[in-house]
Amino acid sequence: VDELDESQKGLYALLKAKRREIAQEQNVPPYIVFTDRTLLDMCVKAPQTKEEMLKVSGVGENKFGKYGRQFLQCIAEFEH
Repeated sequence: VDELDESQKGLYALLKAKRREIAQEQNVPPYIVFTDRTLLDMCVKAPQTKEEMLKVSGVGENKFGKYGRQFLQCIAEFEH
């Protein structure tokens, strides 16, 4: 988290909250949704599309299908 700038840290907090919410809904540990490393990479790359999201470390078709759109929405809302 230290390598993030202030804006990215805000996004990281938002993504962690979204991950916690999804994990609680599905009754799984948060790392099953996405790892911290994946969330950090999302903050750095700030993907806007599915193609960009699939370039984030730890996001493949399966994870994107389950969670990707919710996280893309978080990123888009954060940036506006």
